[in-house]
Amino acid sequence: MSTQSYSYFEIRSDGYFDIDKGYIASPDSDFDLEYITKTLEIEPAKTIKMGMPRECGIGKYPFTKWIFSAKPEADDPTQCKSIVKALKGKIPLLQEIYKKFHVNFSIQVVACIDDNETAPCYGFDDEVIEFCYLTHTDIGLDWNISDQE
Repeated sequence: MSTQSYSYFEIRSDGYFDIDKGYIASPDSDFDLEYITKTLEIEPAKTIKMGMPRECGIGKYPFTKWIFSAKPEADDPTQCKSIVKALKGKIPLLQEIYKKFHVNFSIQVVACIDDNETAPCYGFDDEVIEFCYLTHTDIGLDWNISDQE
């Protein structure tokens, strides 16, 4: 296996990360997933509604999340740029959603790395940085390192 990666944009309930419980949403930060889909005129890759049973079968999701993935590209900077290009014309709508629902935006970059490989280096161009600035979007980097032994 070689290093593979993917990126996605998410709209998530506002909240905080608890080391023992994971991400915990603020009580007033649930939002209407259908409204987001209709407003942005984009079909999400995945949605999670606060209170839904978790996929692992243990407990319920304590947050709401709307996820958009652009088509896979050769590398993450290109994937991130594809996400931004798809959403760039929707910046005023995203700003409205941000204010209306008290949510967080993030671009998540996930790299799956073999333990004998070097972690990739990421950089983001002006277009991605400007989009993040205008929409209050965070960028998260996650390295999943697999042990082959």
